[in-house]
Amino acid sequence: MLKIISFTFCQSHDVSIKGRNSMRSITNNLFIICMSFAVFSYDTQAEWLTVSGEALIMNNEVNSARNEAINNALKSASFYHGIQINSTQEFQNGKLLSDNITLENPPNSQKFEFVSEQIRNNIIHVEIRIDTDVHNKNTDQLSSGKSIVFIPQATVKDRTQLRYGQLYGFEEAISEQIGRSLTKHSQLTLANVHATERLDHQQNTFNNTNELPKWISLKTDSQYILTPTVLNIAPETAKTGPLGFWKVSQSRQFRIRFSLYHGISGENIWNRVYSTSADWDFKPHEIISPFSDEFWNSEYGEEIEHTLEKASHEMDEALKERPLMGQIISIDNYQMIINLGRKHGMVVGDTLKIVLKNDLPDRLNVSRIIAIKSKASVHVTQLTESTAVVRWSNPKILENIQIDDIVLKI
Repeated sequence: MLKIISFTFCQSHDVSIKGRNSMRSITNNLFIICMSFAVFSYDTQAEWLTVSGEALIMNNEVNSARNEAINNALKSASFYHGIQINSTQEFQNGKLLSDNITLENPPNSQKFEFVSEQIRNNIIHVEIRIDTDVHNKNTDQLSSGKSIVFIPQATVKDRTQLRYGQLYGFEEAISEQIGRSLTKHSQLTLANVHATERLDHQQNTFNNTNELPKWISLKTDSQYILTPTVLNIAPETAKTGPLGFWKVSQSRQFRIRFSLYHGISGENIWNRVYSTSADWDFKPHEIISPFSDEFWNSEYGEEIEHTLEKASHEMDEALKERPLMGQIISIDNYQMIINLGRKHGMVVGDTLKIVLKNDLPDRLNVSRIIAIKSKASVHVTQLTESTAVVRWSNPKILENIQIDDIVLKI
């Protein structure tokens, strides 16, 4: 038995197809096919990935087996071809009740077609097609440029908690680990780690104005400043065995706050607090180096790494709508130098938009930025690792451009 069905899939819809045996259902399905081809007939440039999946039909539940086969096909697309999916699993008493797969893209952005279905020897085989051109465009959008994130030494709110395990240097070690996590997991940022440099959070300059983030950005050519604050690493009450005769395990908490500041405006643009806990694998009075593999390979160290990985992904989500932004650092007649280079993802021929920047003091004498649109655009002619030479064709449009004005990659 062979049935051909075609439909469009969006993130907000479940991946499910309900079979019907009536002639009216067949007619409706044929109508859907025609409508689908009509909708997609304009998209002759789409790149389609065809994948297949199969599942065993149990208790004559063809619909359930069909859904499972579609899920298996989508898992194959994820594993072998990098298509982003979400998997939602439901368990009851240790038994898997459902395993639902959805494509991880904004609604209406991912085209999905159910191509064919065949049942043979009580096994259902399905074939689906995914528009990888849309997926590649979304991936390209994420990887079109990387911003530099300055990471200073972390702050531990209660330093007495470091005594448990004698975690000397934990502030420096956690900043280095944050940098490694961004390098490994972030698609939009590059870490500029200064783990030995502490920021004085008690300064009025930092608390009441945006000057310190702007100053750090200027000195380090960083687009953002990320400040980590460890709020809690205290041990939890030890778990005990029956009747309290012996200790089973000792857990330790980990709670951290991230604050992200914009380097040009100095504004705080993102804040998150993450909390977790894990077993502390070491003896109560054992001295552990937070720089050691022994620490990071322990259950507690691995749980911290998972938390930092989650933070890396969520910071990408916060930044994905923001364009890659740099500043002009030198001007010479018809060309200028900007603080974006090869490591930011720039290539020769890239086009950038100019935004004029004007600093105005407010009533508290705090400098506020006013951005003024410009019709000017420039293109990259030369590259170094951290800078680019750009040139424009109509110098009259750029006669008011100054050092520190903003460039946006478009």
